[in-house]
Amino acid sequence: MERITADQLNAFVVSSVDVLEKLVHLPTRVGSLRCQPWTIPLDTLVILICLQGDLNGRVVFQFDRPVLRQLLTSLSGGGMPALTDPLCVDALGEVSNVFAGNATGRLESLGLKVTITPPQVLTGKQASALMAGKNGIITPLNSAWGEIGILCLFGAGLGGDCGRSEEDLNRR
Repeated sequence: MERITADQLNAFVVSSVDVLEKLVHLPTRVGSLRCQPWTIPLDTLVILICLQGDLNGRVVFQFDRPVLRQLLTSLSGGGMPALTDPLCVDALGEVSNVFAGNATGRLESLGLKVTITPPQVLTGKQASALMAGKNGIITPLNSAWGEIGILCLFGAGLGGDCGRSEEDLNRR
């Protein structure tokens, strides 16, 4: 596993805290880091961002179900459609673009040259197929709505297969 510095990890953490505060007025506080194997409910949505360059790996944003519901309700301006509804996927996709853009800017300010894939919104099942057996650093963001986990997996070869199509992911 590639070593990641606190500043590199904070590029994602600080960006996420800022975006959640500004976008949906959700204050969060950073919990204790933990290293653990990848686990997530199969019936939820996650954001996957892949990096290649000076830093190679994946960053996954996973949300407690109450957080996901509140976030999507807030973004849609009303009722909460089913998680598989295109409106939910699009709304979460927009949030992921802002997370990724802000984090990329912070990484560049650290002197890193990093290319990110367009963020993908995946089901827990799809993401689990990509992440099975992997350990990563999880930074929990605690909020009144629940926890948002930022899972970082870095190392050679981890950024390369993120461009899979939805069809490829569904086959797993």
